[in-house]
Formats: sequence, structure tokens, C-alpha cells
Amino acid sequence: MELLRNNTLKKQHKKIENNLIKALTTACELLKHHIDGFEWLTHFASYEQFPKSLAIVCVLSTNQQLSAMLQAGKEVDLAAIIDQQLALVGIKLKDIKQHLEFDSEEQCQLEHGGNWNKRFR
Repeated sequence: MELLRNNTLKKQHKKIENNLIKALTTACELLKHHIDGFEWLTHFASYEQFPKSLAIVCVLSTNQQLSAMLQAGKEVDLAAIIDQQLALVGIKLKDIKQHLEFDSEEQCQLEHGGNWNKRFR
């Protein structure tokens, strides 16, 4: 019985992951056209505590571009685009802003020599 439950959970988690990838890939492409310096995004989640555990990291090229985006309030547009794409695949979050983090290629280079795996640890 436990094996069946674990397989069912794994299938549910895989479906969530696939939907996340689909939504975030589309959001990423849209954001490249809407946010100056936007490069890419990634996500982390513990599916046993999803969606509460979802963290989305948005990466811009430089610290200056990141600062300019935040000063101009463009993170609101960024959040809306991501939230909309997630909703299209059935993922609804109470407050998308609580799930977003921002970083830059420049800062990763300065602090971790460009090694994102090390930075994310």
C-alpha cells in the first residue's frame, strides 16, 4: 500500500514540476522582452509543501540593471507576468511576491566566481 501511495505522490510531483517548467519557461521568454537586463529564472520547491515552498529566482545581467528595475517598480510587472503564467497551468499563489528572489550575473561572478550551483547552496 505504501509503495502505491509513493508512486502516486511521485506522479503528482512530476506533474507539478512539468507545469512549473512550462509556465516559467513562457514567463522567462516574456520577461526578456519586458525587463531590461533580464536574463533567466529558476525555481526551487519541496513538493510535499507545495505551493508554500516555491521559490523563484529571477536573474538580471548587472547589479545596476537589478537596482534600476527595483527603483522603477518593474518587479510588479515581473511578478504579474509570472503569476499569470502559473495561473494558466493551475498554480495559484496567495502572494507571488513572497515567492520571488532577485539576483544578478554580476553579483554571482563577484561572490562565487560565476558558479551558480555554489551560490544556490
